[in-house]
Amino acid sequence: MDAFQILVIILSAFLALFLLLGIILSILFIKISLKIKRVAVKLDDAAANVRDTTEAVKNTVSDISRLASPAIIAKIVVKYVRKFVNKRRNQHE
Repeated sequence: MDAFQILVIILSAFLALFLLLGIILSILFIKISLKIKRVAVKLDDAAANVRDTTEAVKNTVSDISRLASPAIIAKIVVKYVRKFVNKRRNQHE
């Protein structure tokens, strides 16, 4: 066996190794891209839910503001803010 044949064997072994690594990495990249796509779809659904919830809250507040005076709304908001602050204080103690 001369040097040329040894070089061909070494190069063909490295070529097979890199080809195998390339195939494995391609499969992994495809799997990762599919997972990213699923996450993006879930985030899009979540954004749509937030958008719908925001619209519902906006409509509810609009309906309440037609029925109640601003002073009553402020009183209710202050009541819930105080309740929230008191809960937070109790949790930290």
